[in-house]
Amino acid sequence: MVNLSLGHHMGAHDGTDAEERLHAKLAGPGKIFVVSAGNEQNDRIHIGGTFRPDVPTSATFDLLRPEHDLPHAVLTLWHSAAARFEVSLVTPSGQVLAVPQQGQTYRSSHLQIDLGSQAYAWSNAVQIQIGVQYTNPAIRSRDLRDWRVQITCRGNAPARLDGWFHNSGFASFHPGPLVDPERTVGLPATGEACLAVGSHVTRADWTSGIGANRDVAARVGEVSPFSSLGPTRDDRRKPDISAPGQYVTAALADHSEFASWDQRAWDAQRMLTIEGTSMAAPVVTGVVALLLQKKPTLDLAQVQGILASTARANGGAVAWSPAYGHGKVDVAAALAKL
Repeated sequence: MVNLSLGHHMGAHDGTDAEERLHAKLAGPGKIFVVSAGNEQNDRIHIGGTFRPDVPTSATFDLLRPEHDLPHAVLTLWHSAAARFEVSLVTPSGQVLAVPQQGQTYRSSHLQIDLGSQAYAWSNAVQIQIGVQYTNPAIRSRDLRDWRVQITCRGNAPARLDGWFHNSGFASFHPGPLVDPERTVGLPATGEACLAVGSHVTRADWTSGIGANRDVAARVGEVSPFSSLGPTRDDRRKPDISAPGQYVTAALADHSEFASWDQRAWDAQRMLTIEGTSMAAPVVTGVVALLLQKKPTLDLAQVQGILASTARANGGAVAWSPAYGHGKVDVAAALAKL
């Protein structure tokens, strides 16, 4: 059993990333990978859609200020090798920088911009990469706002393109028709050899060092508003399942960076209450461990079948959805299946 409560968006989102291919080689009977789906549903890090030929379309974004670093972001855009796109980066000052087939770097006294594209043989796709990195801390706020990526399909037929910032907290697109909360399941949860886990709300109250707390916006039983949505870029059904991830109380580790967060940490009891698909994935990992305890030879397909066939929905028949996967995990029903 392997639990991976981590993720990123620097890849094709179709299961062909090197780490995802490694998981496929390592997985097998009794060897199950469980991965958190991601927390990027509302972070506006993904754009995507089907583009008509010769119709320029653009998406505007702002760079954000990371807590312990200079502003920087990497945007990767992906499309089928059978399609053809022209992509340009437009700076806040209006300078238009076309992405060349070969890599090109632009440098100034405070900024570096890297542009390039390359074929990606694993999925017969093309990756277009745009990197923006500030190198001088003397940054004006207006320099971070209103960057724009301009996209034009140059093929003979409509074609799809998707793009992601490498992770949340570095850049964010302005609301617009290209911004899509779906297809935000991160890597390596888009791999074929794992159980990808989303999060739903099971609690709205908890106790911390300052006493009782309540999230009045949390709707118990509903999908967590942050939980990344499927499907994958190649339209496979991820996440697989949803589990309790908001809010979960667990042990507070020694020297944890959250120890001083009075609203969440209860130092006297060595407890911490947080949320995320990183908390939901261990719940499913525990369920799978119990299944393997009963039948050690179960493989991923069998585990997926058990969890899907016993999952619970809000109402009506259980069907796959971009938010819940095949539904909410039901521990007792899953174990009774064996």
